[in-house]
Amino acid sequence: MTMENNIANKEQNLNVPNLRFPEFEEEWTNKLLGDICEIKTGNKDTQNKIDYGQYPFFVRSNTVERINSYAYDGEAILTSGDGVGVGKNFHYINGKFDFHQRVYSLRNFKPDYLGKFIYNVFSERFYKRVMKLSAKNSVDSVRMDMISKMEIYFPSLLEQTKISNLLTTIDTRIATQSKIIEDYKLLKKGLMQKIFKQEMIFKDEQGDFYPEWEEKKLGEVCSLIKDGSHGTHKDDNNSSYLLLSAKNIFDNKIFFDSSDRKIP
Repeated sequence: MTMENNIANKEQNLNVPNLRFPEFEEEWTNKLLGDICEIKTGNKDTQNKIDYGQYPFFVRSNTVERINSYAYDGEAILTSGDGVGVGKNFHYINGKFDFHQRVYSLRNFKPDYLGKFIYNVFSERFYKRVMKLSAKNSVDSVRMDMISKMEIYFPSLLEQTKISNLLTTIDTRIATQSKIIEDYKLLKKGLMQKIFKQEMIFKDEQGDFYPEWEEKKLGEVCSLIKDGSHGTHKDDNNSSYLLLSAKNIFDNKIFFDSSDRKIP
């Protein structure tokens, strides 16, 4: 869609987004969730979970438990009806699962309505709707009509699919990057353990080992402040200290000894 079309649609007050794939131009239609899918609650309690059970078991949190029974087999969106994080816990699944008696399941989507598209819109906007309908600053529980009477604008099934595929690709990238970050955190933790146990030794630019480490008291290598006053103070249980400055511990030009030699 061109910028001129966007401006024209705004002037005509058409139900279309400002950002859109260029091959789509038709107006989006407004539907109630209760009109395009079935909404049910489960019949299980948290105590029904089974470690290493065969199927996913959705409870009132972002944690997915396991169970050996299933109440539904197919595409579904799940959100907690009460508990911690109500209005913020969302799951998408396409397969066999069971769920808690205070968890809502949106399923059996009518033709031309894509469950993954609904999941993206629902999980993004539902909490704001719940807060708007709540008389307090926090939400204790979700009523059925908070979901069934929620309005969502829908494009054609083809456009829903293209949008969902794009968002799924981004989610996959996020998950991949998150895994890489976690791997680096583990790598850093392992390196720190080796470094501070002196199991990994550094070399200088000439290939010689740095001198052996010296043990020092913290007060000998840094300045301490207490209650906003500068100076060095004796430690006590009622005081908290901040490091003001520290002397150089490592030379940033480091070379690793591949033998991982340990200092005696």
